[in-house]
Amino acid sequence: MTDIHDTKPTEILRKYWNYDSFRPQQEEIVQSALRGDDTLALLPTGGGKSICFQIPGIIRDGLCIVVSPLIALMNDQVDNLNARGLRAAALHSLLRFSEIDSVTEKAARAELDFLYLSPERLNTPIFIERIKRTKVSLIAIDEAHCISQWGHDFRPAYRRISDLRQILPRVPVIALTATATPEVAKDIAEQLAFRNYNFYKSSFGRKNLHYVVRITEDKYGKLLDICRAVSGTGIIYGATRRRTVEIATFLRQHQIHTEAYHAGISAGEKQRIQNEWLRGKIRIIAATNAFGMGIDKPDVRFVVHFDLPTEPEAYFQEAGRAGRDLGESWCVLLSAPNETQELIVRLEERFPEKEFIIHIYNLLYADLRIAEGAGAESIHPFNPAAFGAKHGFNPVKTFYALLILELSGYIQLNEGIRQPSRLLFTCTRNQLYDFQLRNVALDSFCQMLIRSYSGLFELPVKIDERQLAGRLSLPVEKVKVWLHKLEENGLATYTPSSDAPSIKLLTDRLKSENLLIPHEVYDGRKETMLKRAQVMRQYVEAHACRTNILLDYFGETAAKPCGMCDICMNARRTLPEAAAVVQALKEGDKTCAELAQQLNCSENSLYEVLRRMQDERLVESRPDDFWHLTI
Repeated sequence: MTDIHDTKPTEILRKYWNYDSFRPQQEEIVQSALRGDDTLALLPTGGGKSICFQIPGIIRDGLCIVVSPLIALMNDQVDNLNARGLRAAALHSLLRFSEIDSVTEKAARAELDFLYLSPERLNTPIFIERIKRTKVSLIAIDEAHCISQWGHDFRPAYRRISDLRQILPRVPVIALTATATPEVAKDIAEQLAFRNYNFYKSSFGRKNLHYVVRITEDKYGKLLDICRAVSGTGIIYGATRRRTVEIATFLRQHQIHTEAYHAGISAGEKQRIQNEWLRGKIRIIAATNAFGMGIDKPDVRFVVHFDLPTEPEAYFQEAGRAGRDLGESWCVLLSAPNETQELIVRLEERFPEKEFIIHIYNLLYADLRIAEGAGAESIHPFNPAAFGAKHGFNPVKTFYALLILELSGYIQLNEGIRQPSRLLFTCTRNQLYDFQLRNVALDSFCQMLIRSYSGLFELPVKIDERQLAGRLSLPVEKVKVWLHKLEENGLATYTPSSDAPSIKLLTDRLKSENLLIPHEVYDGRKETMLKRAQVMRQYVEAHACRTNILLDYFGETAAKPCGMCDICMNARRTLPEAAAVVQALKEGDKTCAELAQQLNCSENSLYEVLRRMQDERLVESRPDDFWHLTI
């Protein structure tokens, strides 16, 4: 690594990212981490959080550990860093022991710049043993809101980061998130044992976004109007897989190029859809909330939420994927007339009875044929929908029971994530050479492997069996047989490509009476989610600036209405005349709400008129928001 005193952050930015300057707040955050200060950064979606820890990770002398909650996001960032000539690897639940061993050993030997890992890996013996003899320069916590029980994606495993701080007490920590209320930000700092730390927060306001709510009985008709009225690329979020397919089918029937994206399609198909959308070959993606994380497409002109989100954090983050190029964009939420009332019912479904959760736990281990006291760290193919159908359970209820077991630290669910084939030689070069001498038929195959892929003796390397077969003029199946033969002889670990969903059991099977469901993942989480739902209801039913409702939730006070949301734009078209206000106040003092109702206008627009009249000394504001006529 480069000595910290020899390199300027702007030089690294230009060398590896080809940017001449930082985005707002980025340079201050980078400098804080370079000084070795603990740092908390709240940057909106598209604000460039990764660069804030990657540049200090390059400059500071040692390994940068990055804790991240999503395997797909980890893999994308590792591939991105490797493509830039940096040394990065990831540890997660889909790796085999020999692969984990090689990655952690390489980190200990100072042969990696970045080590990405899921929070569940933090307390594994092999990681703890190796990290104690590793020179670590920085710990980065991505999606840091996951550490807070009030955060919208709370993951108890994130609490283990505090244990890592005890092992590495002098290593600075940088925590980053796009969505955190003041309460969550405070909790992040406390959970990470920050003392004197630097807190950076960019405004959540986006001057180029129009926030719009449309309450309608005909959501599909309104959606079609939006797609025809707003040109350019779009994302439409649906609450379920079925919904995304229905939306995509409907829009295609009206000659609008749309593809559905959800966890049920193969990883290869996901990659195809994502790549074609990024290149502009697909205009619109109809997706569940799994789509968009880590995807930086600047020219998204509209994001539509077809179903009402349950929390403002998720809505704000997903809507914020529009207009990253600062061009005018639209964030539209469609709501049926009674949908805000149904929101509470939907939330209740997320918390099945505890007896049902325990029953699901026992059935799960029984299906996997695992006895009490066994099963920890084992990985099994597992499809939650098929599991629920087999036992005749409601699929939604089954999924949320499994999710609570995951949050409680007993299991880890892995959706179908595309994992390319990987190969790692677990022998020495001399041992492999001896094998080649004894197995002449495999000699040229081993030579081709070594010529085609570098680093096979150091880290798991992605390989392509079809490419190898073409070079050797052999059937693909023959190449796979030889790769398995290398593994059978103890020379390598060969992991064929897979996108099948799986489950990892994090603990041995417990007796029912020993299965504990923590308060923070059930009762406390339920209470918090209900409060968030009320905020979404307020947002949908608002008569005042929608942008300001969101900003207020995230602890930011706006000086004036945004002028961009549907309420503000309607208010500009229907501003009440000052004369009408004077006439109404002649009847007596009134609040802004009372005046708005009498004049049939929005409070937001009326407030602008009252302030203007106050400047002209026609009216004055009295306690409790009462307005008095002074002429």
